[in-house]
Amino acid sequence: MDRIEQGLVTAYKANSRDLAFIAKGLLDAAGIPYSIVGDGFRSLEGYSIFGDMNIGIRPYLIRVLEEDESRACEALRPLLETTEPIDEETLAKLAEEAGKETND
Repeated sequence: MDRIEQGLVTAYKANSRDLAFIAKGLLDAAGIPYSIVGDGFRSLEGYSIFGDMNIGIRPYLIRVLEEDESRACEALRPLLETTEPIDEETLAKLAEEAGKETND
């Protein structure tokens, strides 16, 4: 987990809005306060058939308090242990489980 600001750590870097929402659900279910930083875009130099491009993808940063780091790591374990791309079915299942835990 990256140290960002004094007292905060980046618990997870979500490469899509869907993964950010799953992380949010998992942290909500665990009662861990967090903040999500980023809009998913950043500027990049490039060129396409449509002309100059300067839009790229940047991860959403899920930040927690340092004292919640180990709890957040445990809560986010399903996402942190994933080493292969998550298929749509698995993503939907994680989202559904996170939603159930939040509603309980």
